[in-house]
Amino acid sequence: MSFRSIFGQGLAALFLAMLILIAGMASLQTVDQASGQDREKLDPDTLTKYVDLLPRPRVLQPTGRLQGRFYYEIRMTQFQHLAHRDLPPTTLWGYAGSWPGPTIESSPNEKILVTWLNELPSEHLLPVDTSIHGAEPPNPAVRTVVHLHGGDTPGHSDGYPEAWFTKGFAQRGPHWTRRLYAYPNRQEPTTLWYHDHAIGITRLNVYAGLAGFYIIRDRELESRLGLPRGRHEIPLLIQDRSFYEDGGLYYPLTPEDEPGITAPSPSISPEFFADTAVVNGKVWP
Repeated sequence: MSFRSIFGQGLAALFLAMLILIAGMASLQTVDQASGQDREKLDPDTLTKYVDLLPRPRVLQPTGRLQGRFYYEIRMTQFQHLAHRDLPPTTLWGYAGSWPGPTIESSPNEKILVTWLNELPSEHLLPVDTSIHGAEPPNPAVRTVVHLHGGDTPGHSDGYPEAWFTKGFAQRGPHWTRRLYAYPNRQEPTTLWYHDHAIGITRLNVYAGLAGFYIIRDRELESRLGLPRGRHEIPLLIQDRSFYEDGGLYYPLTPEDEPGITAPSPSISPEFFADTAVVNGKVWP
């Protein structure tokens, strides 16, 4: 074999090794970005308080009528949201493209029908701990099911944690039974809220934005009592959130303030208190 041939093969091998090294470094960088380690957490003191107007959650109008009842189709989607004047847009998940989701209004004993549609991407916005019950493989990372909190709801429409489903109902949990949910509203007038309830990731899905008001009204009673209404009535959804400087939602990869604990990354946090107050989707409005 000639020197030129040996030298050429050596250069080819070196070039291949460099490509592998560069690819490996790029892969590590991608993993690092996905974990959030290369992003700076926002100092909440850099945000000026009380500069954004307090939003009023919109009231959702029915899609139409079905079986003689008001019928709603509500899509869960990913979208951009301006949480504060001084923050870049935040990527969120929400019902009908808003955070909080639109308010559903009904009356006592007025049954409504809802189809909840999962149109979310296949990758989660936040770190998923796959070692906890319900989130382990082969369960998909992005699953949803809606629960009406405080509602007198039949079991088939209660949003049982294992009745989850994925985009287009392609995959469904072991307790999934139907697409069409029924809410009979057999209870006193009250303010409720609807939210995600999928097993193993409820905390993440709600933190990502999947929550909204559900109000059962007795309009005649409200009128007799002279209760505030119209522009004088503003439901307040108070939450806490932390952010990265790029506007993204911050959520801890591992338990915070737990020295000496070795946990997988990502790992579920027993509790997490974020550092900004959010009202109706705005930071310190």
